[in-house]
Amino acid sequence: LPPANAYPFPPESGLVEAYDATVGIIKRVPTSTNTVIYSVVCAGVMIEDFVFTAHHCVTEEIEEEAPVFVGFHSDLVQGGSFAKRYDYAVKYFNEEDDIAVLTQGTVAHAPANTYQNAPLVEGYPYAGQSIVTLGHPLRMMYSLATGIVSHPDREDERGGGDWFQISADASPGNSGGPVFTRWGEVLGIVSFVGTYGGQLQNHLVGAVHTRVLVTALAAAKQ
Repeated sequence: LPPANAYPFPPESGLVEAYDATVGIIKRVPTSTNTVIYSVVCAGVMIEDFVFTAHHCVTEEIEEEAPVFVGFHSDLVQGGSFAKRYDYAVKYFNEEDDIAVLTQGTVAHAPANTYQNAPLVEGYPYAGQSIVTLGHPLRMMYSLATGIVSHPDREDERGGGDWFQISADASPGNSGGPVFTRWGEVLGIVSFVGTYGGQLQNHLVGAVHTRVLVTALAAAKQ
């Protein structure tokens, strides 16, 4: 078997670096036997040494001022778990726009060679633009989906803030994960999956807009 963190792309592809830039957001989950397990519940992406993810993925940590546990592709092992966890602190968040930016915490710093940073795209999404998402739907680690930008600029009660619509399917575990261009640039962050009449409509997926990421990065650097 190939290693768990093998790449599905040739080395010359910009999406190889995209895998090493995509992270897992890990939660402590109590069990019925009074023990604790660590489970990957969301995704995120490294941009300029910050972790970008969805606000709703780290709501509890924000309220409790607790660390966020992050896992990296280089530490992925067979069975879909991370050999190591690193603690991060929430540096910036905006609940309405569903964005949170994390910085390294006080314990268990990630070595610089543990991950890659993904570049933030210059410009904004446009209708029909090819996109790739990476995430952990239903704990299926580093699942890739392709699609297009279905609508480049939406703002209504479903997304809450500034978002764009993509055609790539998504499920729980994709939240917070990056929306990449075909060149491995970060275009947005997966935010929500639409529902209609109580039924999940995974073909209506909303992503945090590029404008929000630019604002969040500037705020996190202050």
